[in-house]
Amino acid sequence: YPNAYAQTCQLPSYSTVYNDGDFDTFKAALQDYAQKIQGNGELGIDYYPYTEETAGFWDQILGKVETENGIRKGWLGTMQCVAQTAINNNLDFENTIQSHAMSKGYTQVSAAELALQMHVSVGFGAKRLSYFTYNKHDESNDLTMTQYIAGDATLAEAVKTANAVGDNMTGAMTWFQYSKSKVYGSSTKRLNLDNLIQSELTKNIISSASGSVLVNEFYNEFTGEYGYYIINITIPDNNTSVTVNLTSAATVYQGTSNKKASSVTLAAGE
Repeated sequence: YPNAYAQTCQLPSYSTVYNDGDFDTFKAALQDYAQKIQGNGELGIDYYPYTEETAGFWDQILGKVETENGIRKGWLGTMQCVAQTAINNNLDFENTIQSHAMSKGYTQVSAAELALQMHVSVGFGAKRLSYFTYNKHDESNDLTMTQYIAGDATLAEAVKTANAVGDNMTGAMTWFQYSKSKVYGSSTKRLNLDNLIQSELTKNIISSASGSVLVNEFYNEFTGEYGYYIINITIPDNNTSVTVNLTSAATVYQGTSNKKASSVTLAAGE
């Protein structure tokens, strides 16, 4: 069907089909498929970052550690890889967000962990988001989107909030395309940077950051403007806010509003 719009969900980089999770094999497979549907579809991924798995003694000795602080180590690098592969093949980027603890080895996500997934997705230029999963598939007690997070808020409400914020962000980014990434701030208690390619940003926009942030640069080829997506990448469970001071005042989109500001404080998951 040469004229069909191809919608796909590729296996994540940690899948054992890629030579036991070899990242180069994943990249090659992703590029091979993207070329087949070039210019006529979306490149989807379902990377579920939050696990309850801990590395055993021998796994650490042999270097087979997939997680760090309960989060998969290759998350940011994988998102960047899918984003760039989609751009290079004129495809839309779609990401499926973990909103469950139905399978062995996964943990139930908090509102901050869910929001962070949204920001990492949109922050790499994802055009669409999906959530896995809305309802339980069996009679287990595992929680899903229609159930409760930590006994005080429904996951459905957390998704609704994340989507409202995401809509505000994507509205500001119309006609902008993801270009490059740079990490600022502390190297402790942050998401792992394995396989993330960092480059100097075109414009020096940050003078200081009290904690670790990922800054993704976007470019609008029609207007020549640059936009920057700043994400607090400290581990959400640590509930750490990060204050970022800008080199000059800018229009800052945060939450569901925007204002002129010379600094921004990002809570966990923002």
